[in-house]
Amino acid sequence: MRRIAAFGLAVAMLLSLASCGTGGKNSQSSMDDELARAVSYGIVSEDELTDMDKTVTYSRFCELLTRIVSMRGEEFVPEWEALASDALLSDEPMQRDDALLAMFEASIIMGIDREETVQPDWEEKSTAEDWWHGLSRDYPLFSNWQEPYAGTYDGSTEYNILEHAAWHFEKTPSVVSRLLPFEPEEDMTYGFDKDVSYEEAIRALTRLTESNAKITADDPVYIPVTEAGGYDTSIITDQLLSANSPLPEVSQNELPSDWKGAGLSCCKDGHHIYRHFRESDVTFLAENGFNFLRLFFGFDTLRFPDYPEDGRLINENELKELDRLIAWGMEHGVHIQISMGFYLDENGNCKLDDSPNMMPENDAEWSIVSDYWTMLARRYKGIPSKYLTFDLSNEIQPSGDDFDYQAEKFSEMVSAIRSEDSERVLLHSFAGEPDSAWLDYTASLGIAVGCHPYYPINIATGDTGAGSGSYFEPSWPMPVLPAWQISTLNAPLTLQGEISGASLSIHVGKSGPNAQLEVLADGVSIQTLDMPETLWEENGECWYGEDMLTVQLPEGTTEAQIWVRNEDAHIDTVTVEGPAGHTSVVFSSDAPDDPEPLPVVINKDGSYSNTNNTVITGEDIYNKAIKPYQDTAQKYGVGFMIGEFGSFAGADWDINVVAAYQDTMLELFKEKGLGWCYCELYNAGTHLLIRETSQSQWSNATLIDAGLDASDGPCMAVKEMLDVFHKYTLA
Repeated sequence: MRRIAAFGLAVAMLLSLASCGTGGKNSQSSMDDELARAVSYGIVSEDELTDMDKTVTYSRFCELLTRIVSMRGEEFVPEWEALASDALLSDEPMQRDDALLAMFEASIIMGIDREETVQPDWEEKSTAEDWWHGLSRDYPLFSNWQEPYAGTYDGSTEYNILEHAAWHFEKTPSVVSRLLPFEPEEDMTYGFDKDVSYEEAIRALTRLTESNAKITADDPVYIPVTEAGGYDTSIITDQLLSANSPLPEVSQNELPSDWKGAGLSCCKDGHHIYRHFRESDVTFLAENGFNFLRLFFGFDTLRFPDYPEDGRLINENELKELDRLIAWGMEHGVHIQISMGFYLDENGNCKLDDSPNMMPENDAEWSIVSDYWTMLARRYKGIPSKYLTFDLSNEIQPSGDDFDYQAEKFSEMVSAIRSEDSERVLLHSFAGEPDSAWLDYTASLGIAVGCHPYYPINIATGDTGAGSGSYFEPSWPMPVLPAWQISTLNAPLTLQGEISGASLSIHVGKSGPNAQLEVLADGVSIQTLDMPETLWEENGECWYGEDMLTVQLPEGTTEAQIWVRNEDAHIDTVTVEGPAGHTSVVFSSDAPDDPEPLPVVINKDGSYSNTNNTVITGEDIYNKAIKPYQDTAQKYGVGFMIGEFGSFAGADWDINVVAAYQDTMLELFKEKGLGWCYCELYNAGTHLLIRETSQSQWSNATLIDAGLDASDGPCMAVKEMLDVFHKYTLA
């Protein structure tokens, strides 16, 4: 049954419209915004919005799909009509699984299907034992239904197409924004054998149309990157350039202390999402007191929608899209910073995280990256840096023995950019613990420094070593508990306080293959624990999943000690079930000044601390994760800013913990006079705005209407987060 799960779930998400459609028994549905967009796209005419509650037939559904395929490009229509020839003639009623299959077949032909696979936990979507009830698994009108992607996933043709179908429709933001979460009632099946109404069909097809910008994109105009001219003066007008602006002045030597911003991922680079930039993102920032937007940009976005084989061919329409974003920033008082998310290979494709070396590896790769940057410098020459800056690299630095080569080529690229526009302010962004030589070198070229203080790392990113698990319950302020030091110092992890008769569950993120934990109660050894089964082994270290090592302390225990024996073992969490109830003790993967680990005290109210009651403060964060970067910037007389910060928290973290951490960071930046940019304006179910789901991943979060244009799809804001930011942006 797992083999049919993806197909079924995708149907449910696309066509379970009870929670999002208007339904109705009238002969003609009211023209709400979504139906109006269906008319504007040409999917239906207004006159065709009749008998909306009738069951749609194969022929009608596929006829409407033909219009969408035609919108994508007339050249795709013959193949679609040949494939769907039987369906286009059939008056059989369409059911939910049929509809998904038809849309997926059309998506493949239109080239908007996804190549990645995803394996969600289908069983978590419903408690019903037969939640797949009604799935046909027989589609004679699309006899090829088992053929796409044959053999690319576990050798299962059937499962493969279903998995890919679910990936496309589950992960596409404009679809997800309307259909997720799908929350069935207790013991509910998905009802795959239910008929699709005409109204449901129109709404599903509208969402398909909006799922990928390739469908609605204008015909591309490809030109060599070296031949691209200046910006479109009808978009970035002289009136905008001459208007008074509240934005602060910017220089290479000093970045504004009052920059307050958020990041935005690029939209059409093949690795993120496929949609146009939205003015509403900019207006939201402006209306909420932000004045800075960092665009995490993949240069291959400029090759959308066809991504020509020649990596130096770019689409003028996409350059105009970038012009519009900059113009919106000028209009609304929001600075735009273009940050190169990835370097390019010589074919113009982004070098992703799994590349052997994310930096260019030869002259050809450096040449194409330099051509893109110099094109942007040339295009936007004359636009003051108070409106636009360039971030030349996001957290990418040399690896291996090629430092001198990379330094030489990077310097040549910087010189080329400055030869086109000597006034453009340039920046380089650095991750935590960067190569100090690279940081020093780039600053020596007169390039400003962007700092990304994700600290402490387990709170900022959810990274506990083996990854954030259900056992991990963060708190803030966070006591200073450097448990990783116990191996280094050959010292015990000590617990005191309310631990009499307590049960301990210990999570080890990583260890040596022969490591053990010895547990002592009031000085007496009570148990030696072997490591759980290895999740994976790398470079002589074993990494583990969510398995916990458990031990029962005797009644009357006043002090417990956990010793690491034989080899290193990094403990990240100990949960205590005892007289004070449930306490989850989280240890820092790093700590200010690397102190020796102090005993952990379990307090009567279930909280925990160390024996000195010390916590990680904003000043600790500054000294550990910010000051070294700022010192380098001051050494070379270049500007400095906080280019990213925030929390990529795991699922179900308490929003009050996350918000308290952000408050500490924002107060720190205010005290130190630092401009800043929050990591992401929106991203899945976390961060400030939520477009792609209807709920936050953070628990106890309050969602409010973000007040954005409805044509961009529903958008909610996390009130607790927004309230914290308003303290600093609207003050």
